[in-house]
Amino acid sequence: MGAILTTLIVIGIIVLAIVIGVAVIRYKLNNLSNKYLGRNLEQVGEAIKEGLNDDSQPPRTISVMTSIHKPKFERDFPDMSYAQIEAMARNALTSYLTAVEEQDAGKLYEPSLNLTQQLYDRLTDNASRGVEHFDNVKIHRVALANYINSGGIVDAVFEISFECYHFFQEKEKLNAPNQLACSIVLNHGRALADGAVIEGHNCPNCGAAITTSVCEYCGTGISKIDIKKWLADSVKFI
Repeated sequence: MGAILTTLIVIGIIVLAIVIGVAVIRYKLNNLSNKYLGRNLEQVGEAIKEGLNDDSQPPRTISVMTSIHKPKFERDFPDMSYAQIEAMARNALTSYLTAVEEQDAGKLYEPSLNLTQQLYDRLTDNASRGVEHFDNVKIHRVALANYINSGGIVDAVFEISFECYHFFQEKEKLNAPNQLACSIVLNHGRALADGAVIEGHNCPNCGAAITTSVCEYCGTGISKIDIKKWLADSVKFI
């Protein structure tokens, strides 16, 4: 009987020592976690759990040929920095997304008639689904994918990967943002002069079909476009 009691006491002491040891270790880990991570162990565990359950996707892969095509651009446009034309590509994308969401061609950044037509085509396609939303846009990467100079008419093709909440109806909105990518074409040298007849395009003000240099519906004139000016010519999802 005495031997059994002694054994139980020893086991009790061992269990107590283990409990105290675990408590001490947990206390020290909590202190370290709070000190270096700003949250306790339970909060860290919740963050890890949320990360495992996160249904977000990695950024979309785009074609990165900047190192090849950038020297060509710098040769042809010595008075313009690469940072400037990259900023134009960013502005072309964000303004297009805004124009789609607000259904307003006036939001487009330096658009060509081709880009304006693309916008109206997209809005027509969206008519049965409602307003297309692009919320909380965050650009991941911008790269020059191609550069073509044909007789002084230049197309600088950028690809941009970005994330946003993309949906038509609120119920379609995901818990995590969508990962998307677009091809942006900036053109230099292809422009429209006064008096030209425009076929297959719409008025940038009211959207009516244009057949002359003045819109027959709202009276908006198609003014001369400086052929030396860069224009956003196309925005397409890839």
